[in-house]
Amino acid sequence: MDERFSTPLHAALRADRKVVLAVVQEDGYALQYASAELRADRTVVLAAAQQYGYALRYASAELKADREVVLAAVQQYGCALEYASAELQADRKVVLAAVQQYGDALYYASAELKGDREVVLAAVQQNGGLLSYASAELRANREVVLAAVRQDGGAVEYASAQLQRDDAVLKASNHIFADLDRLADRGQLKVLRTLASVRECGRQMSNCLAYYDLAQCGRHILVKLDCDDGIPLAVGSFAKGAWEEIRYANNRDARGGGNRACARGSAAAAPPPANKEDILGQFDSFLPALQLESGADSAV
Repeated sequence: MDERFSTPLHAALRADRKVVLAVVQEDGYALQYASAELRADRTVVLAAAQQYGYALRYASAELKADREVVLAAVQQYGCALEYASAELQADRKVVLAAVQQYGDALYYASAELKGDREVVLAAVQQNGGLLSYASAELRANREVVLAAVRQDGGAVEYASAQLQRDDAVLKASNHIFADLDRLADRGQLKVLRTLASVRECGRQMSNCLAYYDLAQCGRHILVKLDCDDGIPLAVGSFAKGAWEEIRYANNRDARGGGNRACARGSAAAAPPPANKEDILGQFDSFLPALQLESGADSAV
């Protein structure tokens, strides 16, 4: 709290327009201590918002709907958009100014503007992960997705299914799986490119991949082989030029244990399925190509 407003003796100053205006010009945050009347005073609130955009939070409802006041606030701090009226959260000029100042402001934009190409581009160029807030149409827009993954390779997780398989998108994201689609063997080899797909496979297989932390565990290649009925058969973790670990469906020990590839405990070996050698043979048939395609990344 500004020391000028710090005691009951000075409470009257909170309603003194001249004092409050001088204070908020130096420290916009002090607007919260102004009287209700002065938090509805356009000159006072505008001065506060220009100094500290977040001060918009303390403005009257009427001024949260004032375009000039809100523009001043979001130009100083984009996420002040949170406190703008719904009408101004749908105002293209206001929202564009907000995301240009701070991309995360996209979260507070109207649904319609989350589908505006220029607005979303301005956001994802700062933080690729904001692609998750874009409309489905823009998550399927190659230019927008490319901009997002160039800023943050992990944003590929939020792209449309089609663009998650797009060579240019994967290469732009520096993703380790960029070229592995070429290794598919009659549709049996599936590359798990995203954390979501890794976890989904873990859920289907009832093992600890459901909790896999791709960021913590590093850049391991994870693939699954599907049975004819589409149920995952096995998952292999490829690192340092070789298969580091292979798990099978319904691995009770893997469910209770950690993930060796992540150095988070040791998963005891589960009884292998009857066709273990056939499964390993399918994995090993891709080993030379994996070593070639993953290159330096396989040594991470």
